[in-house]
Amino acid sequence: MRPFVLLFCVLLAVTSAQSARADLPIPAAPNDPLQVELLTMGPGEHPFFKFGHNAIRIRDTRRGTDAVYNYGTFSFNSPTLLQDFFKGRLKYWLSRETMGATLAHYASEDRSLHAQRLALSPEQELELKRYLDQNARPENRAYKYDYFFDNCSTRLRDALNHVTGGQLREAMRSPATQSLRNHALRVTSDYFLEYLVLTIGLGPMVDRRVDTWAEAFLPEMLTDGVRHAKLRGEDGTVRPLVLAEQTLLEHQDHRLAQPPRWLYNFLVAGVLSGVALFGLAKLSVKHRAARLSLGVLLTLGGFVVGLLGIGLVSLWALTDHAVAYRNQNLLLLSPLALFLPWYGVRLALRGSWIVADLRQISLLLTASVALALALKAFPIEQQDNRVLIAFFGPCWAGLSLGSLLAARTAAKLGALRPDSTDPRENRTELALPETKR
Repeated sequence: MRPFVLLFCVLLAVTSAQSARADLPIPAAPNDPLQVELLTMGPGEHPFFKFGHNAIRIRDTRRGTDAVYNYGTFSFNSPTLLQDFFKGRLKYWLSRETMGATLAHYASEDRSLHAQRLALSPEQELELKRYLDQNARPENRAYKYDYFFDNCSTRLRDALNHVTGGQLREAMRSPATQSLRNHALRVTSDYFLEYLVLTIGLGPMVDRRVDTWAEAFLPEMLTDGVRHAKLRGEDGTVRPLVLAEQTLLEHQDHRLAQPPRWLYNFLVAGVLSGVALFGLAKLSVKHRAARLSLGVLLTLGGFVVGLLGIGLVSLWALTDHAVAYRNQNLLLLSPLALFLPWYGVRLALRGSWIVADLRQISLLLTASVALALALKAFPIEQQDNRVLIAFFGPCWAGLSLGSLLAARTAAKLGALRPDSTDPRENRTELALPETKR
């Protein structure tokens, strides 16, 4: 099916003059050679394309041109791509291509494409073309990309608002249907790793109350906002901004309308993790296998959690990702977890008495989660991190309780710390009482 669609689009590009007239059944007025359409592309399989895309199409029937203006162009081959991405300094630019090439490209990626014919006046259409042509000049075309506040969709939104004299902004002042975080999580829920990265990395800025104007960072929401917008002409008449709509490429969109409700799933995973840590800590006093297993879990888990905490600090302090600033997940993925590998290795090599030392660090981690939960009751910038609290709360609490009981058991059994630091001198589970010669 896909090769057939691609072949069709190639033929469409060759016969662009005839097909252009058939796309939307609204002829151009004799004194209005320009026709403007907002194009909305559905999501792709790559994580970068989960949010969808959009562009502006301007057809000039007098000159026979058919150009698509695309603010979402960047280079996958850039040697600094990953570095710029993680620093929040990735450069995108405005490019132009033919409608035939656009159709062929999105057909080859098996993505949908929807067109909205806009009811702009001839003067507004001409101004939009001048605006986009000016932005497409080499010295103007590049900009620092931001997924929420300065992207391919917000650039088109601002361009349309410019030529409508601010009327689009006025039409999009109603409260948003949901937060920016919820939108980001719902469109990435089918790719769990991306969903988890956004859940961890996004701070409270994306939980603020916004209107439909800010919501239009998503192409599909700009499509919806334009669909419901109305413009007032110079003669005082009010007309819809969209004259007609047509789907040019079909593809089913499996994205959710609301973010997934995975609080219970995270809670169950946290409880199971907490029970496992509790059991291993309690058994480690008497059983070498439990001690070794706990040591491995603390080493691996501590590295992962601690490094993620360092990453959150770095995003706040060293990058331009404003949506990651003041991230309260630092209380849940604390850099203090980097001490756990030290305890884990010593526990596996030196003896069960190390588990008693886990009390301090595990209690600190548990208290940190409790503080994150307590912040919900204060009138500060709120952050929706309930799923992470549901996981790390039981997890650290289980480790804390297990280490406390293990320390008590070790004290009752008389497990004393060996004086030697050589692990070869600590082969028994419990230290033998000293004898005098």
